[in-house]
Amino acid sequence: MIRILLFLLVCLKIERIYAESLPLSVKTSARYFETQLIFPDKNNAEASPPGWNLYNDFPEKNEVGKSYLNRNSNQLLSAGLKYVKSINQVDINLDFDMVKGSEVSRDRFYTGKNSFLSLHLNEILIGVGKKEFCFRNSPFVGYADGGEGLFLEKRMNQKWRFQLFLYDDYRGFRLLEKEYLSPELLSGKEELKSGGQRRRHSFGFSYQGILNFTFGVSYLEFGASGKNSKELNQNVSLYGADGDSVVQGNLGLNYENRGFYAKTEFLWSKGVDRSYNQRTATPGSFLIEGEAFSFGFGYTGGYFHFGLSAFFSDREARDSQNRIIKLGYMNTGTHIGSTYFLSQYFRIFPSSQFSERGYERNQTLLSGSPQSMYGESFFSIQLYDILMKFTAAIIIPYLGSGESDGKISLKKENYEKFSLTEFSYDLSFKTEESQIGLTLSYLTSPDTLNIRGTMLQIYGSVIF
Repeated sequence: MIRILLFLLVCLKIERIYAESLPLSVKTSARYFETQLIFPDKNNAEASPPGWNLYNDFPEKNEVGKSYLNRNSNQLLSAGLKYVKSINQVDINLDFDMVKGSEVSRDRFYTGKNSFLSLHLNEILIGVGKKEFCFRNSPFVGYADGGEGLFLEKRMNQKWRFQLFLYDDYRGFRLLEKEYLSPELLSGKEELKSGGQRRRHSFGFSYQGILNFTFGVSYLEFGASGKNSKELNQNVSLYGADGDSVVQGNLGLNYENRGFYAKTEFLWSKGVDRSYNQRTATPGSFLIEGEAFSFGFGYTGGYFHFGLSAFFSDREARDSQNRIIKLGYMNTGTHIGSTYFLSQYFRIFPSSQFSERGYERNQTLLSGSPQSMYGESFFSIQLYDILMKFTAAIIIPYLGSGESDGKISLKKENYEKFSLTEFSYDLSFKTEESQIGLTLSYLTSPDTLNIRGTMLQIYGSVIF
């Protein structure tokens, strides 16, 4: 903690390293966080519901009564650079961070949402690098997705915007602000390494008018990656991947008026096993197939902001013998949430997910990806340079076993009896050149799960 404060004090005394005319900014940040998690003794805890392994990878720590207590105190230092410049027909947009932390097991180099080089040619932007999708319209402020590779972009009439990603080296669209914490801090295990080819090709457009409209389609080749790759090695060498691929689509609407907004987005995914097709007479079908739906509304005018968002994925389709017919919707990009326990510490996704580690489908709490309902709300007030923000989030999974038609459901009987709920409070003082803040988070669950957690974060940054 003392080193964190000294680091910030030193940064405050550093003079600007560039002339005022240069489009360069350097950001130094420090973050200290302490987490405490209380959960049942795995040997004495209630049995997991059918289809679940609730406490898989939970740590063995010091015992407190009939519960186990896990504590972590960590710090994270980062230095980032942002450079934006246009030279003739060339645009330079560089944004990256170097990270140093006592418990960081992931990459120590992160790029921002938009970090690329581009060339204007006949009113078409040709670029290479990392760029956020213009055709996603998620109601969740914490969600982001985009490509890392070669792309084309075209704007028409200040209303239409088209994007084509010719090649995307998909790696989960990783961002530093979404990875301050990770499940590895709980489990103590090394991050799962996945290699192989993961190319993605995407096309989409957005329209801005009285009613904003977005539409996009992506083709994602799984390659020889992920712990669920099951194809033969000869298929990997012959086709350059193991044959599993998914086509995804999204359709979004957004209405804004005098600070009020309402958003909705329909999502779908369909999997195909190409290598299996060539080995049998009948078409092969990869079990990933399903839909999801999200909506949100709120107000973002003046000093007062609030918002409410909800996400519903479909269920796994299972027959009367509990055999899986289809796995349901699969998402890409970052976690949709913006709270710390659910989206980073537990990293539990509300549907199956294709992340930097490959395809993830786990009926667990830690690094889980069950088909679920996820909701989030926030309320914030800004007075001059002081910002106060309250956030609440909840995830309620579908039943992990039993016959299911695989459709989106709002019926209570189709959901598990347990859930995870998080409340967080953030207080910060922010100017154009510096920021300092405090975050408190509290995790709770019903008695059937009996998991509780608290988190304290102190952070600061200086831009010069």
